[in-house]
Amino acid sequence: MDPRDLSQFFVEHTGKGEQLVALMSRPYKYIRLEWSSDLCALRVRTCVKPIQCYSLAAMGELQRVFSDITESEGLVRHFVMTSDVPGVFNFGGDLSLFVLLIRARDEDGSSMTDAQVRDEAVTLFLAGHETTALALTYSLYLLATHPKCQDRLADELGQVLGGRAPGLADLESLKYTDAVVLEAMRLYPPAWVMARQALTDVEIGGFHFRKGAEFVISPWVLHRDPRNFDAPEAFQPERWQGDLAQRLSRFAYFPFGGGPRVCIGNRFAMMEAKLVLATAIQRFRFEVTPQTELTLLPSVTLRPRHGLRLQLARR
Repeated sequence: MDPRDLSQFFVEHTGKGEQLVALMSRPYKYIRLEWSSDLCALRVRTCVKPIQCYSLAAMGELQRVFSDITESEGLVRHFVMTSDVPGVFNFGGDLSLFVLLIRARDEDGSSMTDAQVRDEAVTLFLAGHETTALALTYSLYLLATHPKCQDRLADELGQVLGGRAPGLADLESLKYTDAVVLEAMRLYPPAWVMARQALTDVEIGGFHFRKGAEFVISPWVLHRDPRNFDAPEAFQPERWQGDLAQRLSRFAYFPFGGGPRVCIGNRFAMMEAKLVLATAIQRFRFEVTPQTELTLLPSVTLRPRHGLRLQLARR
C-alpha cells in the first residue's frame, strides 16, 4: 500500500477515516453535552456529529481495522511523519497524537515500536471515552442521591465561574469538583479490576510466586478498605479536600492503575471529567426518579447493567 493512500484506507474501512483520526488527535474539541427533551437522559458525546457515539460493536470494528493495519505499521509511521494533510495528522502546526507517540522517548532514549504506537493510540481512543463516561455517570448518580453535595458543587461553580463556561484555567480553583470525581471513582472505579503478570520469580508478603504467575488486583476492593478510608461505603467528597491523597499509601487509591502500565490518559481523563461535570451541574439539577436503580455489571469495565435513569431540571 502506498503511504499516500493510507487516509483512504481508513475511509474505506470505517466510512469516517478523517473524522476518526481527527478525533483521536483532538478529542477535547468534540465534547458536547446533550439534554434530552424527556428530561431523562444526559448524553456525553466525545465525537463529531457524523461519527456519533461508537457502540461496542463499532469498537470491535475499529479493533479489527487496526488489526488489519498491523501489516502496514511501517507505512503508518512513514505516512504520519511525512503527512502535510491539515486536520488529519497535523493541525495548523500542532502535532497529532500519532506523531507525539512516535516521537516519545524513554529515559534511555529508546522509542516505541510501531506495534506499541498503534496499541497506545487504540487504547486512548477505545478505552478513554467509555471509562470517562462511566466516571461521569457515577458522579451524577451520586450527586443526585446526595442533593446537599450537589448544592455545594453548584455553589462552588457559581463562585468560581460566575455563570461562564469552565475552562482549563479554572480547574485549579474547582477543588470540590475535583473531590467529587475522585470520590466517585473511589466508590465506582470504571476499571474495577486489572491484571499483572510476574516477569521474574518474586516474593510478596512471604509468599513465593514463579515467573509467569498472574495477579488480579481490584480497586473496588481496596478503595473500600476501612484501614485507609473512614466510612468507606459513604459518599463523602470532602474527604479529599484535606491531605488524604498525600497520606494514603501508593496503591490504596489507584483508579488509573499504576506502575509502567498506568493509564496513559489519566490526566486528560480527569480534565475531561471535571470540565464536563462542571458544565452539566451549571445547567441542570440531577434528581432520582422512581425508575432510578443502579445494578452493576462487572465486565471489562464497571457498567450499569440496565443503564441509569436520572431526571434533569434546568437551573
